[in-house]
Amino acid sequence: MKTLKVTLKQHTPLIHFQHSEEGATLRSSEVKPKLDRFIIEKLGGGNYENVKNLVKKTYTQLFIPKDGIFALDYKLKIKALGNKNEYLISSYIKKEGKETLDKYNILYIANSPYFAQENENKKVIKYRDEWDNIPRKGLLYDGAELIFLAKDKVVDSSGKNIIDIINKYIQSFFAITNFGTRQDKGFGSFTISNDKEAEIDNILKKEFSFCYKSKKGYNGCKKCKPDFNLLFNEISAVYRKIRSGSSFREYEKSSLMEYYDKEKIRWEKKYFKQQIKGRFENDKGEIYRLKDFHKKTKYNDQGTPKFVRAVLGLPGQYEFILENPPLSDSKNKLIVTVDGGEGVKRYKSPLTFKVINGYIYIIGDTVNPEVLNREFKFYVNIDKEKRYKDEPIGTLYTPSTFNLELFMRDAMETQYNYIKLK
Repeated sequence: MKTLKVTLKQHTPLIHFQHSEEGATLRSSEVKPKLDRFIIEKLGGGNYENVKNLVKKTYTQLFIPKDGIFALDYKLKIKALGNKNEYLISSYIKKEGKETLDKYNILYIANSPYFAQENENKKVIKYRDEWDNIPRKGLLYDGAELIFLAKDKVVDSSGKNIIDIINKYIQSFFAITNFGTRQDKGFGSFTISNDKEAEIDNILKKEFSFCYKSKKGYNGCKKCKPDFNLLFNEISAVYRKIRSGSSFREYEKSSLMEYYDKEKIRWEKKYFKQQIKGRFENDKGEIYRLKDFHKKTKYNDQGTPKFVRAVLGLPGQYEFILENPPLSDSKNKLIVTVDGGEGVKRYKSPLTFKVINGYIYIIGDTVNPEVLNREFKFYVNIDKEKRYKDEPIGTLYTPSTFNLELFMRDAMETQYNYIKLK
């Protein structure tokens, strides 16, 4: 048997559903398929689906000997290193909540791009004994140790075996890949422990069409852990400005909205509001009214409506606050859900945030072509209103073209805290 031992440095918490288990860290069931896919694409010089059969035919000894199986023939063991820190991950925590968590020594990231389990988070703040039962926690160790084991057999014409091939690509793989929940927003970031900043920068420039890097790191000192609250608040703010715009303090139009505005394409939220207006009423005969927080701005209101936001990842739903919600409860919202047809649930964002040594990297290539020029249907649901469940309000197509690199060039012009790696 041949072995390879690799030590990783962990840069950001891994959002983990098995947090209660001893030594819960990276799972081999996630790492190995991703690494296999990465290696196959490198050996084949193209997209996985296009090259996997050719690579298996060329490097037969590299694969588990089963028809239709494209798993590489090695085993992987992973062990957490250092002490475990647990974080409550939330999109928003009030000042009083932070004070309570501080009092009970519960670590937290208060303004992150993670929106799930908010009700569970509130229970933890209110009832501290719920902390052990929360579905997912952010786990942070010093790093992890990976041990690869494989048969000592030649897999290519140069006399290399599978361990040699893994060793060749492992540095690049971890430099560009995150793991766990919300991995595209910077969680679950690892690199090879002795990697230098310049090496990482060169890998990212080589692997992606574009790479933007924060000018400053979010470490208090060289040996300190990053200030995750500041770091993930920054990631949330940048992505929000790029994709959906911001209503915090003052309204800022989305970079995506502005990009398509130049092409006389109107984005979907205006269309939704037009389809909803005057259509839904309560049991007293009063029309439900959407609350508008935005100042009137110059905007192409005559353009063709398209489902624009989908090019940067398919949203699960849109939420609108009502001026006159059911039961006079402000928590009851009007929700627009998205349906792209059979097999279409959620497109991953083509942008990835990678955090390394406290610095934020934004990387990407192209959008998934399947999302372009595709029809989507939209439905309205109103919380606590039984009469309005999955009420259709229309259909929109996504734009037929989208150049992600050019879009990011325009979008990042206003992000003065970032530089483009050339």
